[in-house]
Amino acid sequence: MHPARTLKSATFDAHRDLERHPLVKKLGEAALDRFEYGLCLQGFERFHMGWELMISQHAMLRAPELPPPMAHAALIRADLDQLKPTLNRAAPVPLAFDWCATPGDIAGVLYVVEGSNLGNAVLAKRLKPLGYPLAFFTEAGRVAGTRWPRVQAWLNAELTQTQTLRRAVSSARNTFHLMMALFDRMAQPEQEIL
Repeated sequence: MHPARTLKSATFDAHRDLERHPLVKKLGEAALDRFEYGLCLQGFERFHMGWELMISQHAMLRAPELPPPMAHAALIRADLDQLKPTLNRAAPVPLAFDWCATPGDIAGVLYVVEGSNLGNAVLAKRLKPLGYPLAFFTEAGRVAGTRWPRVQAWLNAELTQTQTLRRAVSSARNTFHLMMALFDRMAQPEQEIL
């Protein structure tokens, strides 16, 4: 089995659990109000700020075989700026991907980040009727179809060693769990997202 397929099957349950999270479900069904949408964006902003910091620190993520990194955090910030009357904005703190010490760990996060762009294309269409700012979902979704095959090919070439693939699977699962923890926090309005 190709490493990218192994990652998909080995993280299926973690991905499914994230999709079943009440706030994620509302996002997917376009059934959330402006405040909830803003909370989701704040969580995504922290996630992508941490990811973009990782890209700057790890040359393997800038390999020519991979599509160029996207500035997701800037797109999210643009959307949040349009929601300012709805939200009290604090300076966001980038998430730390503490477990990322090896190429396999980094590849696991890459798998989740780039795979999520495919879902962003669907979300952009579903959320459009609500009239919310959608720069992040629209742009990430627009390029997903051309980026994903390159990412899969890179994963298949890089994750040929069993131990490296195991690390990638563990890291991808950790990434889904990190997102779950973020959405758990966002679902509790009394806790501010910092």
